[in-house]
Amino acid sequence: CSILRGKIKYPFGVSCFLRKKIAKFNILNHICSSYMRIEAKDQPGVLSSITKIFAKNKISIKNLIQIPEKKSKKAVIIIITHKNLEKNFNNLIEQKNFLKSMLLPHSYKNTKIVGDIIISDNPIKPKKKLIVVVGFVTGFILSVFAVFFLQFIGSFKEEDKQ
Repeated sequence: CSILRGKIKYPFGVSCFLRKKIAKFNILNHICSSYMRIEAKDQPGVLSSITKIFAKNKISIKNLIQIPEKKSKKAVIIIITHKNLEKNFNNLIEQKNFLKSMLLPHSYKNTKIVGDIIISDNPIKPKKKLIVVVGFVTGFILSVFAVFFLQFIGSFKEEDKQ
């Protein structure tokens, strides 16, 4: 090998003194997006307490998917965040109360379910057909009123000429 024989002075092409020094990388200042999968009790208020913890750590949620499992009465919550500092994510994970808050009934004890949730396949607003019909009826009434008003004004002009 030519390196062992001493024929090549710099095996990497450049002296180690001339190479650029690599600056230390602080992982806490790294900006990235994060993916989290959380399994929690499927009860009212749990998702609210999770998002409050994200807000306290200044982490914005980009996408959130909740998949309920009726047999185990748990829900899988998948959260994708906007880009943020790594130290904010570390603070979120380090909080001991993060996991406990998903399981404690503190945020839903004063809540009760009043009725079933009704999901409609058709949109409630805007009711386009109703708006069009009301527009035509209003236009018809205004046009009839305009004809009578012009007839009324025209009768005054005829009286002034006579």
